[in-house]
Amino acid sequence: MAIEIRAWRGAALGVIALLLAGRGAAAIDAATEQPAQVAPAAGDEHANRFAAAAAKVLARKELDGASVGIDVRSVTRDAPFFARAADQSFTPASNLKLITLYLAFATLGPAFEWETPLLVDAPVVEGGRVDGNLWVRGSGDPTLQPCFFESEDDGAALQPFVQAVALQGVRQITGDLIVDARAFDNEWIPQGWPKDQLSEKYAAPVAALALNGNRFRVRVFERGDGGFGAELRPAVDGWSVAPDLARSGNRDGFLVSLLSPDARGAVHVRGSVGADVGVAHVETTVENPPDYFGRALRAALAKAGIAIAGRVRPPLADEKLSEPARTLYTRRSPLLPALQLCGKESDNQIAEQVLKSCAFVRFGLGSAANGARLVQELARQCDVEPEKIRIVDGSGLSRDDLVTPRLLAAVLARAYAAPWRDDYVRCLPISGVDGTLDRRMNEPAMQYRVRAKTGYIARVSALSGFAMAGAGEAIGGAAAAEVFAFSILINGFKGGNAEMKKVQDDLCRALIGGRSK
Repeated sequence: MAIEIRAWRGAALGVIALLLAGRGAAAIDAATEQPAQVAPAAGDEHANRFAAAAAKVLARKELDGASVGIDVRSVTRDAPFFARAADQSFTPASNLKLITLYLAFATLGPAFEWETPLLVDAPVVEGGRVDGNLWVRGSGDPTLQPCFFESEDDGAALQPFVQAVALQGVRQITGDLIVDARAFDNEWIPQGWPKDQLSEKYAAPVAALALNGNRFRVRVFERGDGGFGAELRPAVDGWSVAPDLARSGNRDGFLVSLLSPDARGAVHVRGSVGADVGVAHVETTVENPPDYFGRALRAALAKAGIAIAGRVRPPLADEKLSEPARTLYTRRSPLLPALQLCGKESDNQIAEQVLKSCAFVRFGLGSAANGARLVQELARQCDVEPEKIRIVDGSGLSRDDLVTPRLLAAVLARAYAAPWRDDYVRCLPISGVDGTLDRRMNEPAMQYRVRAKTGYIARVSALSGFAMAGAGEAIGGAAAAEVFAFSILINGFKGGNAEMKKVQDDLCRALIGGRSK
C-alpha cells in the first residue's frame, strides 16, 4: 500500500483550503503565524442552538448510564464554545493519538528523520572479510515495513541494508550480529494492554528496532500433491515452519492459526484450507522484536552470499562500538508518512514507536515513563490539572489511560495555531472521504467538514478533531466559515459502538449547523 495524501477536488476545495490553509474567517497573519482574532457575535446564537441540539442528542436512551464529556472551542475566535464534564477524566481510546501526533510535531519537528545505522567494528580486509561484529542500531523507526516501500514483499525493508553491505564488498563477518535497541526500554508490551489480544495486529510490541510492524507472516499455499505447504515471509534465521494443515469442507474456507516459534524455532501452523483458496497469509506478533529484526536481516544477508559466523545477540551491559567503527549504511526515514498512517488508519504500533521516539529525543531514553512526562508537561502548558491525566502508552489501547476532553480540545487548538498546523491536520481522517471516517458523515452537507480521530475499545468510544461551520448550504460556499476544535468522549455505555458513533456524528452535525440523521 502506497502512502499518499488524497488530493482535494471539486467544490470541497474551498472548505479544505479554509481548514488547512486558514483563509477567510480563520486567516493566519503571515507576520505572527497566529489565528486572526474574530469578535464573537452578540449572544452567540450558534452556541445556543448547538446547546439545545446537544441536549436532545445526549438525552437518548442508548446513553443511559454512560459518562459523556464534551469540550468545544472556536479556534477561529480563540474562545470557548460549549463544555460538558470537560474536566472529568475519561479513558480516551485512540483519541490519545491526537496527543501523540502533537508531541511528534512539537518535539521532533516535521522534518525529523529516524536513523538506523549499520556498522562494523573492524576494518574490511582483503576478500571482503570483517574480523569483528556487525551492528544495527535502532532509534524507533516504525516505517521499516513494506507499505512504506510501496512493495508487497515482506523483505522490502531489509533490502537497502543488504545491498549496502554488498556494495561495500563485505562477504564474511567473523563476529556477531549485534542488535542494539537501547534507545528504548525493554517494556515491549505497555501496561494495561489486553493479554488475550497480544497476538493481534493492533497489539504489536514496541522496540527501538522494529521490522514489519513487529509482526511476521506465513504464506500458506497448495502443493502439487494436493497437500498444503507454508513458508515464513520473510525468512528468519533459526526459524522453521511446522505445518499441520487439512483440507476444509468449505471450498472458500480458511481457518488457520500460528504460534510464535518454540524453543527449537519451530513456528506451528495449524488449521484447514479450502480448495479454492489458492495462496493466503496468516500473521501474528513477534515476542522479541530486536531478535526478530536481527534474525531476518541475517537470513537476508545469507541469501545474498554474506555470511555471519557468530550469533544474533543484544549488546552486553555497557558494550560499545570499538574505535574506529565504520558505518556501512544508514537508513533515514521521514516522520510525516508514519504520522499520516498513524492518524488516518489508527495504527497503534506506529503511535507507540512515535511517543517513545519523542521521549528518546527529549530525555535520552524512550520509555513509557518518559512518554508520560511529556504528556504531563503538555497538560500543564494547556492549564489542565496534571493529576487528572494518566498516560501509560501512546496509542490509547490501554484502559489505564486517562485524559480530559478539555486537554484534547486544548491540544487541538494549540496544533491549529502552530506553524506545522497543515501537516498535523493532514494526518486526520476526513468525514465521508478517507481513513476511519470514510463512511461516516458522508452526506454532501458533512463531507469534508470534519477532520477527526476516532477511538474505540470496549465500552469506550471517542471522536475528537476539527469541524467547520459555515453560513452557506453548499460545501464550497462557506465564506463565513468558523473552525472548531472539539472532543467527545463516551465511557461506560451499554449498547454497541454504532450507536455511539451516531451520537458523535449528530453532535458534529449540530455543531456545523446541519440536522441529525
